[in-house]
Amino acid sequence: MTAMSSDKTSRPTSGTVREPTAHALWCRVLSMVTPLGWGLALVAVIAGLGLALTGWAELLALALSSLALIAAGMVMSMGNLGYKAEVDLNRTHLSVGQESELSIILTNPGKQSTRSGRVGILVGAEPSHLPVPALSPGQSAHLHLNLQALRRGAISLGPVTVEAGDPFGVIRRQRVLAAGNQVYVHPRTIDLDSITAGLQRDLEGQTTSGTVDDDMEFHTLRPYEPGDDIKRVHWLSTAKTGSMMVRQYEPTLRTDTVLWMDTDPTSYSTAEEFELAVSIFASLGARCLLDDRALAAMIPAGQTGNHAGSNRDGQMSNRRVGLSQNRPTRDADLLRTDTPRAFLDACSLILPVQKPTEGSVRQTSVSWLNMMESHIPDASLVLLVSGSRPDQTDIETMAAGLPKSIRSMVLTAAQGERPTIQQLGTLTRARLGTLGNLPQLLRTLS
Repeated sequence: MTAMSSDKTSRPTSGTVREPTAHALWCRVLSMVTPLGWGLALVAVIAGLGLALTGWAELLALALSSLALIAAGMVMSMGNLGYKAEVDLNRTHLSVGQESELSIILTNPGKQSTRSGRVGILVGAEPSHLPVPALSPGQSAHLHLNLQALRRGAISLGPVTVEAGDPFGVIRRQRVLAAGNQVYVHPRTIDLDSITAGLQRDLEGQTTSGTVDDDMEFHTLRPYEPGDDIKRVHWLSTAKTGSMMVRQYEPTLRTDTVLWMDTDPTSYSTAEEFELAVSIFASLGARCLLDDRALAAMIPAGQTGNHAGSNRDGQMSNRRVGLSQNRPTRDADLLRTDTPRAFLDACSLILPVQKPTEGSVRQTSVSWLNMMESHIPDASLVLLVSGSRPDQTDIETMAAGLPKSIRSMVLTAAQGERPTIQQLGTLTRARLGTLGNLPQLLRTLS
């Protein structure tokens, strides 16, 4: 459970309480006036000037009516907004299609009743509002807002405010109750078995988890079982225990993996196909991290343009808000891979970005290979994810530049197509029509 911090009235550390200046109070009053209120004030001024020039009684009535609406709005918007808020968001990391619940507990800590109003909260760029009743001293109100993750992305949630005003919309008072939070909507992923492709014996003796019957790094002893190699019997322990004991070893395998995704939108037929590629990329990376593989997850660098826009915002209804994708907060070649969650957070920010026109395919391939060698010089498995557009020159050039000792796979997201696999030496080319094809593909290659 992740709580959003509640906003409390700040107090100076010294013994004296600093009173707000007249200028600050005046600015606060002016900030309460809505555009409609300023429009009425302008109408009153123009009507007053017209009255002075023409003497028309109708202009006097118009000016007085405008001023009366402003005065009525100020009176009707008065009241105590001294709420104390406890805001709790039960999940800050979601997958597409999952839900999170925002819980807000409002309490009146004062000695005067609070007035009714509404709580406002920004979900991305879209506001949502919940009505708040008047509260007696010590009384509390519980509010709930269900959030559904409709699209992958990082969403700013908050700040949480309480608002009050008049029914005409002339005056609106607002007070911040809690600071904002960040919600990550991860791409859809699928559970995968451990990836055995690319496992190689590590002559330097770097051990991995688990036990095997034959390797270099001794781990433990176990009782002899029929079929065990007699050479692995530990005779000293056998003599001490009176039963045959055999050696077991820690597997010393090299499992360094490079995972790369093509983010150029021209490589994909549809936006759904791009999301399929992100899901394949995220599923493979998460599985590698769960297997304790050394992983370098990369996206192309030096690209310009951004294809994410405000038109991707989801629809908002009474108490269900669609989480939509914001623009990325960083542009990096190497994604975070310290934990599976951190990696999936980074995958939430992957956007289709246009490839720069300058530079040849060969230059792009050489740059990528140099970066791969600098981060994981002993890579044993390289996974390349791209789209179904026919021009795969970059992918083929990158795969062709790899040493023959490295197992490489080119996984093509081809929305709706039947899965296919083609083996060319150490290079595997596969096309996946759905995310569900991925587990079967990896089992075939193991």
